[in-house]
Amino acid sequence: MLFAGSSGPNGFEPDWFAVQATSTMLIVQHVKARTVSGYALPVSRGERPAFVIANLNPQGLAVDGRGEHLFVSRGRAVYDYRLPYVSGEKPLVLQVDGRFLPLGNVGSLAASANHLYVRAWLNILSYTLPLRGHESPDAVVSIRGVTNIFAGN
Repeated sequence: MLFAGSSGPNGFEPDWFAVQATSTMLIVQHVKARTVSGYALPVSRGERPAFVIANLNPQGLAVDGRGEHLFVSRGRAVYDYRLPYVSGEKPLVLQVDGRFLPLGNVGSLAASANHLYVRAWLNILSYTLPLRGHESPDAVVSIRGVTNIFAGN
């Protein structure tokens, strides 16, 4: 198992929020470092990341069902990075309509082979893949009072 952390008053405190995997890559969101790192699979002890995307302050992370796109949420946007990531490559940016974010930022993400699901306050927004950067959601599902959501295709 690969994770980063530091020693603190409560013992070991991990420095990650989300982990995703493709058939060839383990992708880890590091909260304190404000980065996303990708490790080639299979991972071995002392493994160095194949890539690091810095200065993200990511809030959510997802990989599409084909393992071709890494989605990172930050602020009111979702950043779409092509995999395998090449250092310096600019992501496509999807700005989420502010009507869906009255009290904050985009939250968690999930993806299938054909859709990206974005938590935006009390809604799940569905976008057809591939993203173009300027589209509106295909569907909006209210999650008021819902405790569990299972989706996929």
